[in-house]
Amino acid sequence: MGKLWVEVCLISARGLRRTSSVWKRQWFAVGWIDTNNKYCTRIDASGNANPVWKTKFSTVVDPSEPNFQDMALHVEVYSREPIFLRERLLGMT
Repeated sequence: MGKLWVEVCLISARGLRRTSSVWKRQWFAVGWIDTNNKYCTRIDASGNANPVWKTKFSTVVDPSEPNFQDMALHVEVYSREPIFLRERLLGMT
């Protein structure tokens, strides 16, 4: 069997918790199937709890690999302070 082309679209998140920071939070997400090929969304600087990214990424997977059955999509969502650029992991799937 040949290789499979997988395309993922990270559209948005909902209900992210805001901290009591004075600054508007900036949101971004990192997604991957293969840990060697991670993809990052653009920054959503709106500051609201429902960021929108509309970012696509694609990767090739080989069904003949021994760990094919264990492959999964992983997504981590981060907040970033606009002044000091400190990043904080908010959650992952």
